Amino acid sequence: QSGDYDATAAGLGQLARYGVTDAFFMRHLWQRWGFDYRFPEICPAAGDTNAFNRMVGAARKAGMRFVPHTNYTDFYPDAEGFSYDKVQFRENGRPASGWFSAATRALSYFWLPTAIHAPLAKNQRLMKEQFDPGGVFIDVFTAIVPNNYFDRAGVFHTKAEMTAEWAKACEYARATAGDGKGPVISEGGTDHLVGYMDASHTDHFAADRWTIDGFADAERVPWQDMVTHGKMLMLGGGFEQRYAATKTDKALDMRLHGYGSDDYLVTTVMGGRSPMTEMFSARTVKTHWTIHDVCAVLARERFESHEFVGNIHRQRMSFSNGALVEANRGTNDWRKMSFDIPDGAHAFRWEYVKDDVNNVG
Repeated sequence: QSGDYDATAAGLGQLARYGVTDAFFMRHLWQRWGFDYRFPEICPAAGDTNAFNRMVGAARKAGMRFVPHTNYTDFYPDAEGFSYDKVQFRENGRPASGWFSAATRALSYFWLPTAIHAPLAKNQRLMKEQFDPGGVFIDVFTAIVPNNYFDRAGVFHTKAEMTAEWAKACEYARATAGDGKGPVISEGGTDHLVGYMDASHTDHFAADRWTIDGFADAERVPWQDMVTHGKMLMLGGGFEQRYAATKTDKALDMRLHGYGSDDYLVTTVMGGRSPMTEMFSARTVKTHWTIHDVCAVLARERFESHEFVGNIHRQRMSFSNGALVEANRGTNDWRKMSFDIPDGAHAFRWEYVKDDVNNVG
């Protein structure tokens, strides 16, 4: 989330009035020098710090944990203390380049994993002193597969060392933010930090992203949830722009595939994930009142089984409390389908109704 701090604070207040309080609030654009620039320098917040603190206070008043965006993979040469001794090198002897920020035309280098702990500790201390966040978002950690690398002296290091150093960073970030209970959140959802990372924006890209010629047919399935459910919380389908984008459809039809759409909500429930959406909007309120309660139950259960029902567009998932989730993205409706989700004193009964737009219940 980005935008004016006071406008954001007002939106948080509106969410609370609509009952949307069982949530954490992630702020991605707030850093001292702006987004994706001069990391790891992030404090103090850019702009009016009083307004920034009012926004943090509004989240706290609404009962939400405030989770700011940080980054310890991209080290920018303009940042204080930059040194090639602190970045990774490739086999060809060149420093490993990281993210190129098109907005600032700045190229970062990939942090040496052992070198991130000092700036992490400094930033955690500064954030604690200045606004005391309730958790922390660490960019990229679960968005990429860990890699083997060299240091400046040419010493070889394994990807297992990278995971170990990042795991230590997750544990330290959790212990030093808020009440020490997290969450520590990242993006992408690779599983090498299961047990250390609390949650992730889990980006479900369109199938044609992974091939040159595309598929004759494809469907989203909760493959990742079979591994991570109950161990690392998955957030919706990830960022809506990535979820909705395809190679052939550049228009990104958010009405059909973005936050709050039937498509996005069904993907969330299929895996027993935690709902995810943007700031105050009708889509946010719809998401909360449509799937919050059922997802809160499923998130606490074991993911038991998955099967296709006739074709890849009809899927059935079962959970340890007897809950059954069935999703139909085919061209024909279920003849009749309903199910119960038991939860002690609470129970949910779901029934599918016809959706002429995209055939999703």
